Amino acid sequence: MHHKRDWSKYNKTLVNRGNINLWVTPQALENWAAKKEKKMAIPSFTEMN
Repeated sequence: MHHKRDWSKYNKTLVNRGNINLWVTPQALENWAAKKEKKMAIPSFTEMN
């Protein structure tokens, strides 16, 4: 038995695979704040002779 494949639908599912939808309430957005982090200093190296 041969199944007919809907290639348009198949391609759309491949494109959308791995997508995650999040529903966030307006109250959650109002209280959303990024955590402030201390910036790390970039180490510098000097040649030792």
